[in-house]
Amino acid sequence: EIDNYFRHKEIHGYVHDMTASMMGGIAGHAGLFGSAIEVAKMMQLFLQGGEYGYLKFLNKEIVDLFNTCHYCEYENRRGLGFDKPQIEGDGPTCGCLSNKSFGHSGWTGTYTWADPETDIVYVFLSNRSYPNGEAAINSSHTESMFLLKERYPENIFLMSGLHPCYVEANFLDEIKHVEMIINENEIVAVGEIGIDLYWDKTNLEIQIEAFESQISIANNHNLPIVIHCRESFDEIYNVLNKNKVNNGGIFHCFSGDLSQANKIIDMGMKLGIGGVVTFKNGKIDKFLKDIDISNIVLETDSPYLSPAPLRGKRNESSNIKYIAEKLCDIYNLSFQEIAKITTQNSKDVFGV
Repeated sequence: EIDNYFRHKEIHGYVHDMTASMMGGIAGHAGLFGSAIEVAKMMQLFLQGGEYGYLKFLNKEIVDLFNTCHYCEYENRRGLGFDKPQIEGDGPTCGCLSNKSFGHSGWTGTYTWADPETDIVYVFLSNRSYPNGEAAINSSHTESMFLLKERYPENIFLMSGLHPCYVEANFLDEIKHVEMIINENEIVAVGEIGIDLYWDKTNLEIQIEAFESQISIANNHNLPIVIHCRESFDEIYNVLNKNKVNNGGIFHCFSGDLSQANKIIDMGMKLGIGGVVTFKNGKIDKFLKDIDISNIVLETDSPYLSPAPLRGKRNESSNIKYIAEKLCDIYNLSFQEIAKITTQNSKDVFGV
């Protein structure tokens, strides 16, 4: 992994997580870090109801509470402390384990699972965040973005933008960096840009300023934009009403309603449809047939939002086929027709 954020070097044979690194490589948050035997001992402790080596560390009642699927009836298989087997179809286990089993599938490749009925503990450790653990979201990730392009020149097309979750006090410097990248390289879009009020509502004012500035940059360079929206549709719509987008773009990971979809389309944007369309509670599959497929592009948002039947696993670009298959059902078209139309839609947006 190329760590451009914390250690500023290429990491080989060591943990991705920065805090775990400062603790000598072992930590118990946002993943499991350590050797396979250390992880196995911990899972064996849980398997034995909180006891290990003739010592009691936790009450069995607490272990059971955290390893129970409390919301399976709502199609949420998660326990309070661990992941649980898939409710139906494919998931994080082989399907051969009992409903009492529990485990963890880490983003960077740490996998461990235990089954009380069979007394099996399974551990697999890897690092799959190469070449970088993040997407191109601000200036610290520029190098990794170009390394990917260099490695796959025929398959990767670059865009540049300051993601709203990374709008901070230095956002004007970051936006200058965005424009420099566009001036000096072959860039097909400005993005992801937009407004995100899920994580932080206190910086809305500078999120809007950054959004408006990058719309202007896109217009000046005759580029489309890719919009990130989370709990902020009205705010984004107001910005778009005041700042005309000249070259269209994509409303990334659209998860709104039909009225919102039509508003976006009327502004010359296309809807980015990802894994949400395959979710039973995703809702957009209920009205997508009322939207002409010429307004649709397919995407995955890897490594997030894995489509059914892979929910709970780390997402990847190859999973786009599951999204296409869902659209086959919605539009009553063949897989080849869906692929051809939506691919051309994306080419039209990005000019590739």
